[in-house]
Amino acid sequence: MAQEMIAEASDWMPLDTGLGDGERICAVGDVHGCSRQFLHLLDDLESRNADYDTNVLVLMGDYIDRGPDSLGAVDAAISAAHRSFDGFYPLMGNHEQLMRIALRAGPKDSQRLWLENGGDSVLEELGVSYGISEAEPDVFAAEVGKAWGMERKSFLDSVFHHRTFGNLLFVHAGINQEIALEEHLSQPWDLLVEKHWVWIRYPFLYEPTGLDPMTVVHGHTPAFIPNYGVPRTDLVKMHGPREGRMNLDAGCFESGRLAAGEFVRESCRVVTRYEEKK
Repeated sequence: MAQEMIAEASDWMPLDTGLGDGERICAVGDVHGCSRQFLHLLDDLESRNADYDTNVLVLMGDYIDRGPDSLGAVDAAISAAHRSFDGFYPLMGNHEQLMRIALRAGPKDSQRLWLENGGDSVLEELGVSYGISEAEPDVFAAEVGKAWGMERKSFLDSVFHHRTFGNLLFVHAGINQEIALEEHLSQPWDLLVEKHWVWIRYPFLYEPTGLDPMTVVHGHTPAFIPNYGVPRTDLVKMHGPREGRMNLDAGCFESGRLAAGEFVRESCRVVTRYEEKK
């Protein structure tokens, strides 16, 4: 029997978004194969489009791996382009980075790196034996790519690195305050380093961004990890803006909750769809 999908929303919080009257940005955090929550949340966000003049949908990346339905999550992301939003910008997460490298027949250790970071769940969904991990890179890429399909591959190849609207910078993991912002965001998509914009955690999560009035909206690190003492139902403490950043990763594959941010002129709020794990 399907579990009940619970809706949650925070109050509106003040934020200098830099957006104009009638403009609204919706950003959905890391999905990780939680397609049911994803579809419910997309429906909810879209249901309010008529209340605004323009609506933009941003997806924060990590559609795949670890959760129960990566194929359904990616297909939902692909179909979101046909919803009634005025703009659609799916971003790349580190899990898309790893899969893309593996599917282009990168070094053999790159395919193992993807599988060890949750890609094994995608192989299972595709019906591809885990034994393919021992194949040569070109064989691995051909077999997995065939099962994955051209439409999904085209989607992975078309995702955005980051997006800026008003005072809001949307990027999967965060920024590196130790170098110039432009230098950081211009790093190649396939660079496998820990301070890349799809991987960074330190020092980004622990120090103010110093980009006032800009807010960096990100995912990648489940909010209940840096705020491990906070009750998981406190959406503001988990996901509210602080020190120039706003974290929309609710760790859905583990918590059952998928979070999104809604941004309008001078304010924002967090909305979620939640399926309790039993």
